[in-house]
Amino acid sequence: MSERATRDNGLEAPAYVALADIDPSVGDALLTALRRARIAAYLEPTSPSEETSRQRLYVAAGERTDARAVIEVAARSFAHDATAARRAGSAGRR
Repeated sequence: MSERATRDNGLEAPAYVALADIDPSVGDALLTALRRARIAAYLEPTSPSEETSRQRLYVAAGERTDARAVIEVAARSFAHDATAARRAGSAGRR
């Protein structure tokens, strides 16, 4: 893991690969999902001077395909949650 890493999911791997640049607001949820799938992962800022803009998600090199599947499921879940929140907000304004 890099010295600049900001957060990890508590699992370790011998090697990591960059999987995606993500919004920091979903970082903890993705780390949790990957931990539940037993895939080591960590996040670090994409730029040392812009820690709040985007974060790069690194995953265990040998688990890249499975990690991508976990992230896709999580992304669908985030989209579903956002849609439900918008609907609830719209219903409250009627």
